[in-house]
Amino acid sequence: MLVTAPPPPTDGTPVDLEWYREQRDTGGRAVLFSWPWEPRQVAELARQVGDVTYADDEIDLLATYTDWLNNPLRDFCHRGRHLPDVEGIARKVNIFGAARRPQNLHTDVTALADEVLIFRVQGEGTLKRLVREGMLREEHVYAASTLPNFHYFLWRSTGEISRGILQSI
Repeated sequence: MLVTAPPPPTDGTPVDLEWYREQRDTGGRAVLFSWPWEPRQVAELARQVGDVTYADDEIDLLATYTDWLNNPLRDFCHRGRHLPDVEGIARKVNIFGAARRPQNLHTDVTALADEVLIFRVQGEGTLKRLVREGMLREEHVYAASTLPNFHYFLWRSTGEISRGILQSI
């Protein structure tokens, strides 16, 4: 069961983690959405809580090379399945992100991903990066640049590349 988590407080009060613990104890999995709040603040909350998914529809604004060593997403990429929460217990933190300009994403985000959906890509630099990082093969480049709306390539960390159409839920 997925539930949308309440936003982090913006008035400086500490986060009440009881809601998150209750979700975890009853088998739920919280999803923390970054919008409309400050993405870094929501990512920090996800790190504190553990057993959550951090969702960001413009992840390329947070997962940049600037200040990457202090970025909570760095820890999600490297230690996401073993990241200690505020209680010191190792819990999962997943990232579900979409990027408007994927060429701005730090390579840790793309290199350590389990799955990537690639929709129509127009930028030559982005296409070259996707080939360089093994997410597309040369024979897919033209198709990726002309995909119709809601069509995508699915790249898996196993190297498998398939094509699909996004269906409504």
